[in-house]
Amino acid sequence: MNFIFISPHYPRTYWQFCDRLARAGVNVLGIGDTPYFNLTDPLKNALTEYYYLDSLEDYDQVYRAVAFFAFKYGRVDWIESNNAYWLGLDAHLREDFHVITGAMPEEAGAWKEPDYVRRRCRMADVPCAVGEEIGGGRLCSYNAITNAEGEPLFEGMTFSPDMDSCCVSPEMPEALREMGRAALEKAFHVPSRFANLRFLRRGPEDYALVKADMSPGAGWLPDLMNYAYSTDAYEIWAEMVSEGKRTLPASPERHWCAGARRRDRHGWLHSHDEVLSRFGGRIAMYEVLRDGAECSYALHAYSEDEAKAFISYIHARA
Repeated sequence: MNFIFISPHYPRTYWQFCDRLARAGVNVLGIGDTPYFNLTDPLKNALTEYYYLDSLEDYDQVYRAVAFFAFKYGRVDWIESNNAYWLGLDAHLREDFHVITGAMPEEAGAWKEPDYVRRRCRMADVPCAVGEEIGGGRLCSYNAITNAEGEPLFEGMTFSPDMDSCCVSPEMPEALREMGRAALEKAFHVPSRFANLRFLRRGPEDYALVKADMSPGAGWLPDLMNYAYSTDAYEIWAEMVSEGKRTLPASPERHWCAGARRRDRHGWLHSHDEVLSRFGGRIAMYEVLRDGAECSYALHAYSEDEAKAFISYIHARA
């Protein structure tokens, strides 16, 4: 199986999609706009070959890269980035190279159109708040990996207190599960992919779809779900690609996981060293970038209150 992964170096944790594919025996071919020597060793090890080009925005360059791989390795079975920004590019490449394992341009473009989303939601009896002013509720997400029939192989719930934080809940309200599955299977019929559906929760059983993002979500989200559910979403996704099913069993070990990011280096009440000292071994992962100008942290938390308190601690200003 030949799988072309678009922009495998970004987000930074996406090398794990390529790694799990390679472990499953898939021939992983990368196309990206960063030089090969800038790729991490784990990503290099997962790729059979990498094609560097100046810009992924230049369709002619990307087309030639895919054509090169098709000539060298044979028929292309998958083209995917798992990145919301490149979904349109993925779809056009699939159409041009007759790759049927994924959305075509018309469908991928429609996912971003409020009128289309509202119409599909009405057909599936899924409450919808697309295009409406959001207020009086809390935003949360239903996250899933689907099989070829659009049925979920993996499900998770998240919510974001602000743009630079995310919490993963160990449990999912049944009302959200029902709305998420109805949206995936009936409203959009999203087969064989990662999806992130955002809902407005206005009451215990009152959810309305706000946005349909047919990607894993931003940044560390798959990693946060891995820590919360003691699983490997990257492996589940790779199993879906290579075998069409999930074999990795669900774990009974579940807890809250919180992620928080700082976008600059100045004015924080608690230093990076203080964060590590206070939370110690319960820090699931952290990353320091741009010479300390950007820091991200993920915490194993015992409760929702503790997850929120951790985020407040990370974001506290002096």
